[in-house]
Amino acid sequence: MRKITLLFALAFVAALASAEPMVLSLDGALRNARENNSGLKAAQVTLDLTDREAATAWNVFLPSLSVSGRLTNTQALPGSDIEIDPDMATSLTVSGSASVSLQGGLGETLRQKSLAKQSALATYKKAQADLAIQVKKGYFNLVTQRKSLEVSQRNLDLAKEQERRVMANYQNGLVSELDYLSAQYTRAGLESDLLSLKQTAASAVKAFNILLGLPMDTEIELTDAIATDIPSVKRPESLDEYVERRNDVAVAYYALQTAKSQLTASRISRYGPTLSLSESVSASATPPKDLEKPQTGSLTLSVTLPLDGYVPGSSASLTEKKAAGAVEKAQLALADVRTAARQEIESLFDSLDQLSETVRLTQFNEKISLRKYELSKQGYDSGLVTQGDLDDARQNYLSAQLKVLSAQNALEQGFINLANAMNVEETSLYGKEN
Repeated sequence: MRKITLLFALAFVAALASAEPMVLSLDGALRNARENNSGLKAAQVTLDLTDREAATAWNVFLPSLSVSGRLTNTQALPGSDIEIDPDMATSLTVSGSASVSLQGGLGETLRQKSLAKQSALATYKKAQADLAIQVKKGYFNLVTQRKSLEVSQRNLDLAKEQERRVMANYQNGLVSELDYLSAQYTRAGLESDLLSLKQTAASAVKAFNILLGLPMDTEIELTDAIATDIPSVKRPESLDEYVERRNDVAVAYYALQTAKSQLTASRISRYGPTLSLSESVSASATPPKDLEKPQTGSLTLSVTLPLDGYVPGSSASLTEKKAAGAVEKAQLALADVRTAARQEIESLFDSLDQLSETVRLTQFNEKISLRKYELSKQGYDSGLVTQGDLDDARQNYLSAQLKVLSAQNALEQGFINLANAMNVEETSLYGKEN
């Protein structure tokens, strides 16, 4: 009986422990995403493979080794007069060879391995940055949603309190039934809106947990908040440095270098010789038990000079032309990526100015709407303001509060987008010359 009680107690404690929300800072959320996100893990696998290929690129100099054996048995056919010595009927031949072939453009092949590694690293860093921006945006969206829920809940509590006061006045004959119905209608509408906000927030939490690689129903407590002030940001005089440090520009740059290397390799292969070196040994014995180690070997050195490359329209010449076209396309792609990067950064700077001004205006409007609600409440208590006007003032104040939260979140998102576009930390943008 005591064992059963102890088990129930342990189960109860475990249930309480599992009910505790997970305290999560922004840094903690980023750490969880880096450790658990499946997309980033896949990018890591690709990076590891290219790193391994680059580290073992020297294996092109390893010879190709082979060993072969042949066992032959000779027998007389039925009806034949030939007699075969059983000891000499079976023979064994064993041979081995080692060969290496060095083609023109081998150095470019090795260089392409290194370029592939650098490109994969840039791609991985871009995947990290893309994941980080998703986590940061998701985190602050949740912060905003929860603040909005708090504001909406307080507004609903005020509406409920007002409904109780109107009901008391209605029962005492001080207000009309229309005022009482209006108060009820307002309260019911706010309850419906709050329920919808809660459902939206719950769905957002599940999506955020999936992004972090956590169980979908994990309850999380967020510790970081959105800054309420408006940091100043100075646009740098030149964006060239920030354009070149972007990971997408780096990927396009390495693609161009790879295309150039392939063009060089195709030209060398078109006209350059191929050097082949091979060593072979063999031993045979009849009968097989007399097989001894080889006494001699055969070393062969050959040089092949291709002539197809000198023929117009040959496959070798077409390969070079295709490689030259790939270089041209890669140059255009790199130019397009740089142009798009510069345009994005400039656009985000312009957007940030607009978002900062929006926060200022919404904060100013919040102060006005609060004062208007306070005056409306005093006027209602004095019988100078109607129930409908008081509800409108409270709703306007609610709307102003929600707009401030939304504007502050949009400004935070703007800083996140700009920092990501420039490949810098957000804090390096605040009030500093870049």
